[in-house]
Amino acid sequence: MNDLGVESEFQAVYVKTEELIQEGRAKFSPKSSETLETLSYWWWSLDKLGSGRIAFGEEVKPETMYLGRVVASVFLNAVAEADDWFDQNKNIFLAANASDIRSSLRGFHIGGNQTFPITLGDVIELVGEYIQLMTDGQQKDLAKRSLEEFLDIPFRALEWEVSGAISTYGYEEAFEHKKKTLESYMDLGYALGAGDNFDGRYLEWNKKVILALQVDDDIRDFEEDLGEGTVNVMVGFYHERLDRGVGDERARKLARSDASRFAVMQKLESYYPYWLFRNFIGPFVVSKATEIWSKTRPSNVRKGYI
Repeated sequence: MNDLGVESEFQAVYVKTEELIQEGRAKFSPKSSETLETLSYWWWSLDKLGSGRIAFGEEVKPETMYLGRVVASVFLNAVAEADDWFDQNKNIFLAANASDIRSSLRGFHIGGNQTFPITLGDVIELVGEYIQLMTDGQQKDLAKRSLEEFLDIPFRALEWEVSGAISTYGYEEAFEHKKKTLESYMDLGYALGAGDNFDGRYLEWNKKVILALQVDDDIRDFEEDLGEGTVNVMVGFYHERLDRGVGDERARKLARSDASRFAVMQKLESYYPYWLFRNFIGPFVVSKATEIWSKTRPSNVRKGYI
């Protein structure tokens, strides 16, 4: 896309965001309206639209933006910010229980200013208010259930992460930990933002693929995560090799092979080739075919006479 096209699309996103903020002011409490307005400008931008294909199962453009998608984007990005902060400050949570961790992260300052801060708790309140407005029974039920699970299961997983038990975990415990921290988060984001494109099968495939790709990330981040004490599937395989009496250097090599095979198996079980085609290869082929057709079709067709 050329600079003019980017500028035009950016303007379209801005105009649509303004419309949705006005809609939010009519539907949400003053605090939630402020949260939506502040954070939608921060995160709902051109560089975030591309990720919508993965999060919501379709390409997100200004014309397909609606209030739920903006709320979902705010939620997904706010939680990602809080999670990054937790990883960087894990030492202050050592031996903390799930309730204390949840309370601290709900108070995490996402945006606004010192006088009128916007916290993760404010984002959760915004999500709760939007759920009450939802009309599709299936999506609303999923959103309500996912919000309840999000406020419980991930924080119990984080409690385990900062406990002393983490030093001896295996790969199954590491993978289960990722499920607990990701599944309700992804379920809720999808329920809020999928709209008419809602497809329960896609949601399940998508969760499995993202978890499989997390294993790829773990292989790449092995040394860093091992040093920082971050839960990592390859580190789990490494622990198990050490427990069997394998030396350190060989345990590292075997753990990499174990984790690579595990990632491949997870991708096969998650219909990864289909997911890749549906989200990236297929749309790319269609886009290129349309571009070629628009340049080669007869002039009378291009002018709209046929």
